[in-house]
Amino acid sequence: MNRLQVGDRIKLFGGYDMHPRWMGDKNHYVATVLGFFDNEIEGRVDDERLSASIEFDEELEFEGLTGKFGYIMGRWEKQQWLSSGIVHVHLTNVKIAEAKQITEENSRWMESHARYEVVTT
Repeated sequence: MNRLQVGDRIKLFGGYDMHPRWMGDKNHYVATVLGFFDNEIEGRVDDERLSASIEFDEELEFEGLTGKFGYIMGRWEKQQWLSSGIVHVHLTNVKIAEAKQITEENSRWMESHARYEVVTT
């Protein structure tokens, strides 16, 4: 299986809920991977310690925040950034390049078990 890379286009789908609030009336959102950053979560190593910064193709609004950017974070120990997986999804209104940029004002957690997959052409 291929690794997720900067520049990859991904589809993001809901997880647990059949109709997640952040998805609205959509089946999925499309985003581009902008980069990876150290999420600074203590005890994590390798890919577990990386989150992927993304840019959605369209603006989203969730819990009073409107933005076109976000980040995805792995769910469990030893998870790797492959061409598909299960992640936490966060919406932001700024490009995130490092964990210290994330604040309560510029970020909203939207989903804990979202599925992503690389868009193939």
